[in-house]
Amino acid sequence: MAQQSAYLVRSALGILCAFALGVTAASAQSFSNQREEQYYPTTWVDPDGCEHWVMDDGAEGYMSPKYHADGRPACGGAQPAATCGRLTDQYFHTDSYQISPSGVSRLRNFFSANRGQRFIIVGHTDSRASHAYNDRLSLNRARSVASVAQSVGAPIVEVKGMGENQPVATNATAEGRAQNRRVDILCVNGSGGATSYVPAAQPYVEPAPRYVAPAPQPAAPSYTGRVCGRLSNQYFATDKYYISQEGRSQLAQFFTANQGQRFAIVGHTDSRASDAYNIRLSQNRANAVAGVGRSVGANIVDVRGMGERQPIATNSTVVGMAQNRRVDIICVE
Repeated sequence: MAQQSAYLVRSALGILCAFALGVTAASAQSFSNQREEQYYPTTWVDPDGCEHWVMDDGAEGYMSPKYHADGRPACGGAQPAATCGRLTDQYFHTDSYQISPSGVSRLRNFFSANRGQRFIIVGHTDSRASHAYNDRLSLNRARSVASVAQSVGAPIVEVKGMGENQPVATNATAEGRAQNRRVDILCVNGSGGATSYVPAAQPYVEPAPRYVAPAPQPAAPSYTGRVCGRLSNQYFATDKYYISQEGRSQLAQFFTANQGQRFAIVGHTDSRASDAYNIRLSQNRANAVAGVGRSVGANIVDVRGMGERQPIATNSTVVGMAQNRRVDIICVE
């Protein structure tokens, strides 16, 4: 009987010990799981001297580059970033990120002359259009410049688009907007260790766009009437005044259907480019429309270009600018 009692006591103690060990193991496992789910923010400096935000729980982590308030990467301590090269807007087609052949040639020469440097490419726009559109266009233009750099073996540290956020001139004038549409090239010291932003040995900076004096105000029309027809921008190639075949066909039908009516033809543009350029382009487009009208016997009494002076929509969005690029046909009373 005593032996049986002792056996029962030993069994109970064994069960209790096993249970205690199980609780301890479970607690340790639970603590471990909790530890892995607690993220500890810190910073990490890579071999190039650039800082990164880091979130790590011991099992997995996340990292992203650290930036100053003005968008510059946090590299090399307190030394400010310096632009050592710049590709201006004149080497891109309007609303396009394709670089002209002369721009590609200049970039290749610049990157080839600065061996040993590493580069950060930053795209910028003026303040027209939407923020999303400007961010996308500036990034795509920066990527195009980076692609040229990589084609000649230049190491690219980072490529980014800042949109309209870092202007170098006023956006209230055509001249200022032209200066803001650019891709900046930042040269990063390639000697190793703590990275600092320094000018390249042979910095290349595009000249500022030439200022064009405003065109004279067109004389007031001597007629009255109403807009009875309109040829939109879609029937012209960008910066051209040649009308597409579809546009010419529609115009011919319109003028033929309104024989006996007198017409005034008025061209318009959006607010991009210089005032003189816009007047010239709008006048040439109006001349092209008048030419189609006269070819079918239309009575054209006035042809003029108003440039950007008479918008029908805002010039701060892509949609509004497209509406402003037009040729109005006025039925003269």
